[in-house]
Amino acid sequence: MTIVKVLFLEDEAKSVEGIIEYLNDHQDMYHVDLGEFQEYEEILERFRPDIIVLDLLAGTQSPEVPGVDIFDNTIWPRLFCPVVVYSAQPDLFTEERDPHPLVKTIHKGRDSEGLVIQAINELKPHGVALQKIRNRFPKDFHVALREVAPYTFQACEEEPDPGKRIGQIFRAVLRRLAAMIVELAADDEDPLACWEQYICPPLGNDLQLGDVLLSKGQTNSDPASFRIVLTPSCDLATGPEREGKPRRKPKVNCVLLARCIPITEGIKLTKLNLVKKKNLEENLGKWMLSQGYLESILPIPALPGRIPHMAAKLRDLELVPLDGIDDKFEVVASIDSPFRELVSWAYMQTGARLGLPDRNFAQWSKEIMSSLAEGQ
Repeated sequence: MTIVKVLFLEDEAKSVEGIIEYLNDHQDMYHVDLGEFQEYEEILERFRPDIIVLDLLAGTQSPEVPGVDIFDNTIWPRLFCPVVVYSAQPDLFTEERDPHPLVKTIHKGRDSEGLVIQAINELKPHGVALQKIRNRFPKDFHVALREVAPYTFQACEEEPDPGKRIGQIFRAVLRRLAAMIVELAADDEDPLACWEQYICPPLGNDLQLGDVLLSKGQTNSDPASFRIVLTPSCDLATGPEREGKPRRKPKVNCVLLARCIPITEGIKLTKLNLVKKKNLEENLGKWMLSQGYLESILPIPALPGRIPHMAAKLRDLELVPLDGIDDKFEVVASIDSPFRELVSWAYMQTGARLGLPDRNFAQWSKEIMSSLAEGQ
């Protein structure tokens, strides 16, 4: 069983004695430490907690709120982990922050110790998961560096600029590390949840193929408010500023977008509309979802709270000037590889196919069947 490290940042130790006593009675699950505000940097670096129980106030008579500063400047941006804010004035924390599933706030008072213990027990699986990820990265990084170094040093042997050599090695190691992480994730026996194809929040400043856009001012529960980017990422890239030169301009002036519709409407536009309702679920998985698209309809999975179940109509397109797209849309999420390539493939099959005239397929089928019969 993985032991979770729980750190209490609290200037009045008596207020958490009962909680610490409970956790110490369960040393097969928890390892506990207690620190005061003035030593938080040293103890965070040394203890590396998986869960933090954080007070906000330095003392009942002090007007200072150091716990909020520790959260904002250290815990959240640099040492992210589940946090239980345990304070006599939790409103000092909640009034300016959006709720987060890994942050719980509890008001100090009668019977509040039991609530803190309950919160720690609920956050324990998440602390275990984050601990596993943190422990994995250093090992993978060193393996990637060890395996990439010989090739990069040889490839950069004639590069006179040491800064450029270092940059090439750095990028090569990061690519190797990213590939190793993807490979490790693929070894998981459980199939991917459909929403796992998203990168959310999206990365980078440039639009990319497969980005999911939402019309500004529109509700995210209406599929008609969404668009999917179809323009290749390489045509939208700008590149960084280099040696005083401005950022490279994109290769296109407009972005090609596919409009979205409710998934139920998308199904009606395909041959699945002819399938009996009792068989629809089986045929939906067999014909549309496993292939990734059907005819000109690309199903887009839901991302709870951000994207509804919907479909992109790859024949219902919109061309928007690139320099004005930020005024009309916001990027909700990106679609990760290889699902990004699926978007491109589905559009190519729809929009770039040969425009052939209708032919007598019934007669052709009869002729093929006749030839098969003759062969028997």
